[in-house]
Amino acid sequence: MIRCNLCSAPHKQFVFLWHKDGLDVVRCIQCGLIFRKELPTENDLKSIYSDAYFISEQVATQGQGYLNYLKDEDFFRSNAQRRMKAIEKYSKPGHMLDIGCAAGFFIDEAQKRGWDVTGIEFSNTMAAFGIEELGLHIKQGTFHGTRLPPDHYELVTMFDYIEHSINPLSDLQKA
Repeated sequence: MIRCNLCSAPHKQFVFLWHKDGLDVVRCIQCGLIFRKELPTENDLKSIYSDAYFISEQVATQGQGYLNYLKDEDFFRSNAQRRMKAIEKYSKPGHMLDIGCAAGFFIDEAQKRGWDVTGIEFSNTMAAFGIEELGLHIKQGTFHGTRLPPDHYELVTMFDYIEHSINPLSDLQKA
């Protein structure tokens, strides 16, 4: 039986939202998580988050992903600055971990504000851009597959990440 991967509610507690790319997307009535009814495997992630996810002009993605993530840099940086202002109302700069950092625009903005930032990104292309073009500290891979120092980070961010996670409860517990 399929259960919510966040709160473990049974599938009878799911509301069908839409059908996309041959898959049902549902919402758990108990906790509100929106997710694919059939979760992807780690092998599926390689095709889902290929370069075409970040630049759909390369391959039609049937509505998934971005038109061109890198060309929208100004938008992502502006959004990062707004997020940092909100964060800094509650926390002074320290060690930050950003999970699902893509090309690193958010962590670059945080670093400019005095944060010591590490990013984790599944996409080889996006991680390489952040490392090579922006000089950022990005670990390429999955959150669970990445070794991190214990009790090192004062702040962990997951912007636009948890809805893509295969195991959100486990990710939240690790964070």
